Amino acid sequence: MLNLAGSRLGFKDQSIANERAAQFYLDAPPLQNRVDDLEARLRALTDEKKRLEESLARRDTEISAVSKLLHASELAEQRQKNDIDWLVSLSVLFLRRPAWWFMLIPPIQRKLFHKRILRKNLFDAKRYVSRYPDVANSGQDPLFHYVRHGMREGRVNDLRSQE
Repeated sequence: MLNLAGSRLGFKDQSIANERAAQFYLDAPPLQNRVDDLEARLRALTDEKKRLEESLARRDTEISAVSKLLHASELAEQRQKNDIDWLVSLSVLFLRRPAWWFMLIPPIQRKLFHKRILRKNLFDAKRYVSRYPDVANSGQDPLFHYVRHGMREGRVNDLRSQE
């Protein structure tokens, strides 16, 4: 068989062919060991790649969750800033009442104040009561209810939501 291999490969000297074939058979086990080592390394690297991809997917999920929390926090902060601005506007309007204001009886004061805040597009008591009938049933002043409870409960002041 070695003679046939030597002639096919074009070796003129059969001894060289035999020598090379013998060397091939001697080199084959170390080469197979090298192939086995490389395949084992490839499996290890493939497993490591899978582990890293799973870790990356977990990190992406964590980053997404943190981003959502940050966005919700930013929205809450913006709502809080808007509430503060609205309360400042309302306070300024309340403090700038004319001197004769205090000669009026409280129900008239309340009615005129509601008209002023409606003209300034700060609050519409009628719409608030129609939207939240429990406020009407409680008998509380709608503006007082909104400032005291509604803002904290997340109730909507229609005039503010249009901004």
